Amino acid sequence: MNKCLFNAAEDGGTYQLRTNTFKVLPFFQQVLNDFDMLYDSYQDSSSLFTLSGSEEIVLVADCFLLDLAIDNLLEFEDEDPIEHINSMSIHQVTKEILCIAIENESSINVSDVIAKLAQPNQEITIQLTDTLYGNSEFLLST
Repeated sequence: MNKCLFNAAEDGGTYQLRTNTFKVLPFFQQVLNDFDMLYDSYQDSSSLFTLSGSEEIVLVADCFLLDLAIDNLLEFEDEDPIEHINSMSIHQVTKEILCIAIENESSINVSDVIAKLAQPNQEITIQLTDTLYGNSEFLLST
């Protein structure tokens, strides 16, 4: 499968997203694997996500904003990207996230991926590291 997800932040910075401990849905590992398989790091990371834990996890991401390179995704130039994504052997949640990015012509916020993996009724602290523009932190409610 072609790499089609890339760090959307400026080159030259160091970026990272880190969560506190949160409870995940049963399919979380498949979605993380899908994103790792589709992600190409400019910092030569072997994967987008690193996690610790199993039912309650702490997640660290190589970046916090992803660009979807549609040309890298498609096998044929005239192919419909939504149809192609729906035919891929990836989890339905991964398909939904990718299709929304295409439909909205937008980047993928990694915190949106986390929101799809988390069990409901939690507050997850998201810490963003950005060496160019400064660090930040926010709460993600599921």
